[in-house]
Amino acid sequence: MYIKRKKSAIIIGSGRFGSSLASILYDDNYDVVIVDRDPIAFGNLSEKFSGYQVNLDAQDIISLERVGLKKVETFIACTGNDNFNSMLCQIARKIYNIKNIYMRMDNPENEVLLDGLNINVIYPFKLSVMEFERLRLQVEGSEEKWTS
Repeated sequence: MYIKRKKSAIIIGSGRFGSSLASILYDDNYDVVIVDRDPIAFGNLSEKFSGYQVNLDAQDIISLERVGLKKVETFIACTGNDNFNSMLCQIARKIYNIKNIYMRMDNPENEVLLDGLNINVIYPFKLSVMEFERLRLQVEGSEEKWTS
């Protein structure tokens, strides 16, 4: 019902991160279904986003099937709960055999839950530290040019 284009994705969590990913994928010609149990969270979506916004609790797998879980090629779990994201990604992998699975994770110690499942993990904290280090080296390198 929701999946019409060749590329498709379901995103669980319409916070800033999930909403940004929804816009990126939609602009890349994906059918995007973004799910959140809090309808206010959809306010994070870009004004240009024209994908599907579905207000439901992602624990309800039957409802997720109704919005295309059996047909998507990309699944992203990016709520603020590592355990919930992990459970959803494991279901997406083991039961629905979805091709591309991504998960937001805050605590790297929880990654052991995903061993051998080929789930791509995104760590906002690690990415922020890496970006800081890149910027720091760039700034310090430019300071050396000015003092030389």
